[in-house]
Amino acid sequence: MNFPKGFVEKLVEDNTKSCNVLLVYCTDLKGEPKDKLLVIVSKSTCGTKFAFVLINSDDYSNINNTHYLKSLQISVEHVAYPDFLKHKSYFDCSELKERPIAEIEAILLKDPKRMLGNINPEDHRKICEALVANKTISNKTKKLYSLIA
Repeated sequence: MNFPKGFVEKLVEDNTKSCNVLLVYCTDLKGEPKDKLLVIVSKSTCGTKFAFVLINSDDYSNINNTHYLKSLQISVEHVAYPDFLKHKSYFDCSELKERPIAEIEAILLKDPKRMLGNINPEDHRKICEALVANKTISNKTKKLYSLIA
């Protein structure tokens, strides 16, 4: 089926917002590059990038080996999001991932099925609170993504 020019682009633009969950191939991780679930936290104030947190199926206690880093893992039961979670998982708020909006749009234009759903506003609020509290993320970055004023 052929869509009118700009239809898919508009659909992608309208549906890439905070709380969306995407499946993205990540090469900037510890270990092997692989597909990861990412939650859009917010758009940059300059409008060119998205901030994400990873969804992990493990709390990675061997990597996040301090109490502080472990405290930045928000657990979520798979029954809360059965469309994209298969196990108890964790929103990893120990770091903020950034991706150009153009890159995300290109991924979704190529394969719209990589947009998997949304998290609820309460979980989004918890993620934002954890990111604001995270001492390893600079205030400049927090301001860039409107996490702080």
